[in-house]
Amino acid sequence: MTRTLSTRSAQVRPRVVIIENVLNLRTMLHPDTGRPFIKEIAVSLAEAGYGDIAWDVFKMDAHGVPQTRRRFVFVAFRDKAPDRWHLPAPHPEQNDPSRGPHQ
Repeated sequence: MTRTLSTRSAQVRPRVVIIENVLNLRTMLHPDTGRPFIKEIAVSLAEAGYGDIAWDVFKMDAHGVPQTRRRFVFVAFRDKAPDRWHLPAPHPEQNDPSRGPHQ
């Protein structure tokens, strides 16, 4: 997945890349490198020219999505994120210690 993502991002060069996936994507290890997939994704997108990268975990039902599970959301901007851009703030009920730091 990470090779395809970085290859297509380098070819198409969208201004923003957004990935939404299972919560475990942040901790699953890449079979070739042994690093967490989050690191693989961040490194491959940085190499493709994406500098501003942020990620977090969201309870999707708190954001209008009809599912109760938590999802991993990763956003990368090709150059620089727009001024005052940020991931949505979690609702108080999302105070979850497994949430990752914004990078």
